[in-house]
Amino acid sequence: HAAILPRRASGYTPQADGIVNADYADMTIPRGAGGLYSTTRDLLKWEQGLFGGRVLRPESLTLLTTPVRNDYGFGVGVREQDGHRIVSHSGGIQGFNTVLSRDVDAGLTVVVLGNLNGPGPDKLGLDLMTLARGGTVTLVSERQVMTLSAEALQTYAGVYPIAPTFALTVSVVDGKLMVQATGQGALEMLAEGPDAFFLREVDARVTFNRDAAGAITGLVLHQGGREMPAAKQ
Repeated sequence: HAAILPRRASGYTPQADGIVNADYADMTIPRGAGGLYSTTRDLLKWEQGLFGGRVLRPESLTLLTTPVRNDYGFGVGVREQDGHRIVSHSGGIQGFNTVLSRDVDAGLTVVVLGNLNGPGPDKLGLDLMTLARGGTVTLVSERQVMTLSAEALQTYAGVYPIAPTFALTVSVVDGKLMVQATGQGALEMLAEGPDAFFLREVDARVTFNRDAAGAITGLVLHQGGREMPAAKQ
């Protein structure tokens, strides 16, 4: 562990007073779950070999990338993003977060290796995939905030179950529209358009649905390349 490896990245962790060196982790313990050294170029070669038929037989690759439960196959996540089938997996350990994604339909691979704990690699990976397909990406700093009255904000208040054990609770606190996910702290939602909101602390957007009479009937949480609808209770 004391050996100096040329060009090996050091890991960092954000704290309230700034960025610090990540805690030491004995890599003989996690082994393949975090004890591997690699580069973006090597992981690209691996992905090209995996989907190019040089690692698995076609039937094994199909088994690997077929969702079994909760959009998860045999060791990889499988989901839809902008109408494209994405096979991916992210990872994290003290000081490092990573993501490796493959757009099966477009034949695109995105590899992001980060040496600062946080959601950055996941967000960057999604944005790079969107840009590679010719799409556009709007940064949080580029979003324009719209001011809504307290009465207008109150119409969004309610509980929106996304899953049996996970819901978003929307409320108005001191003139601000707040959203709180099950087991998490409350965050402010900022309006950027009619029934459209975004969050600064996390990479997520929320759009609300209305019925013919104009009443709020539900919402859609846009996060991590997924769209998760929820009806209002």
